[in-house]
Amino acid sequence: MNDIDIEHLRLAISVAWRAREHGNHPFGAVLVDENNHALLEVENTVITARDSTGHAETNLVRLATQRFLPEQLARYTLYSSTEPCAM
Repeated sequence: MNDIDIEHLRLAISVAWRAREHGNHPFGAVLVDENNHALLEVENTVITARDSTGHAETNLVRLATQRFLPEQLARYTLYSSTEPCAM
């Protein structure tokens, strides 16, 4: 882990705080490209969306697969505020 990874993890944690402020569980996820640019920031939405699959990393994967090609996604990194759910 390096300083750039720590920066992206801190961003995921700030997204988690936003989720909590919006009434959800405090989890966040960030998608970063190969140039270390954050492309997507996604919150947990389990409570507000009334969807038990609305975990931050699951929401991020859903959104990312709609916006990016598989070849792009293979080069990107998902950062999560906690260990991603096995779901």
